[in-house]
Amino acid sequence: MRNLMFMLVLVLLAAAWGRFSVSFGGTESARAHDPETAVSPASAAADHARPAELPIPDRVALAPATLAQVPAAPEGLGFDADAFLSTLPNQLDQIARLASSGEPAALQELADWMAYCESSRGLARQLPARMRDRDSASIGAATDYFSRLENVCTLWIARTPWLREQQQRLTEAWQERIAAVSSGAASTRATPAPSPLSTTLRQRAAEAGDLAAQMESVDPQLRAGCAQASPHSTTLDRRESDHCLYARIREQLAAIIARRDPRQLAAVSYLVAPLMFRYPPASEFVSGDLSAAQVRWNLVGCHYGLDCAPTGNLLRMACAQGHCGYASYGDYAGDALLAPARMRAISQQVAQLIVLIDAGNVDAIVGPPPPPLPERN
Repeated sequence: MRNLMFMLVLVLLAAAWGRFSVSFGGTESARAHDPETAVSPASAAADHARPAELPIPDRVALAPATLAQVPAAPEGLGFDADAFLSTLPNQLDQIARLASSGEPAALQELADWMAYCESSRGLARQLPARMRDRDSASIGAATDYFSRLENVCTLWIARTPWLREQQQRLTEAWQERIAAVSSGAASTRATPAPSPLSTTLRQRAAEAGDLAAQMESVDPQLRAGCAQASPHSTTLDRRESDHCLYARIREQLAAIIARRDPRQLAAVSYLVAPLMFRYPPASEFVSGDLSAAQVRWNLVGCHYGLDCAPTGNLLRMACAQGHCGYASYGDYAGDALLAPARMRAISQQVAQLIVLIDAGNVDAIVGPPPPPLPERN
């Protein structure tokens, strides 16, 4: 009896193994013997070496650099450092001259370049740690570039009187703070650190009316007329604030969509942030975490003309964080910022957003307003 049971178990195991072999190996065997579907050894080896690619719906609607299926591997700096640095001093001088007259867009651009210069200070010493996953040639190229960039920035501020004056004020403010803390007259918590010069310039751009700067600095002008809800506010007060914010954001977004200014479109993630946190969002375009939202709207800006190449502001700042060598912002976002599945979802949303923006359909982007307000007693 035991022998009979043992034989039955062996038969069942053999049958199960046969099904397993057919389901996992039978398809490839059939393809190998079918003249119409046979795969050559060279093609099979190439397929094995190439990472799997998943299709992205509607990717034809966007430039290939915006919705790359598989992000291109970073290589070196991604641009000619010698050519870039040779023309940069003149470019910085021109931007500073325009900004000195109070031109809003020039002030915003100047703030971007100043932030880039601020990030370059001492960066060459930090890059080997930030780029430890890159080859030595790439690290060496980046280290040399940022050392030279720091010198370009220092000379630029030194020969620009109004920037030199503001930089001197900032230096004195830091010295006063350090002295106050060292003497015990103030604590670091009670004495806030002075704002970087780039932040001051961005605030000036916002005050001058640059909408992109207002969105990035969360300028109170964007919320004008809306009461600020607090933990002590009543439910009705909070809902009234939500309705006011929704109306203001919708109005501003409609104007941005009509203009299709790439800088303003790229900053929309800051504008719609209150809709992400005030109440459950009704639209996928104003939901999720802020980092994913920034990628979403940066890619929209790229489509409408924002400089998303290696020397554009987005990839300049990425390189300052150690992420150098990407050919486009889309490659960088897909490789360093978001997981593959999340990047595919964002890419699909970007394709849909472009259709909605071209159609001027702001309501489909922001979703419906909050629930109706009850009457006050």
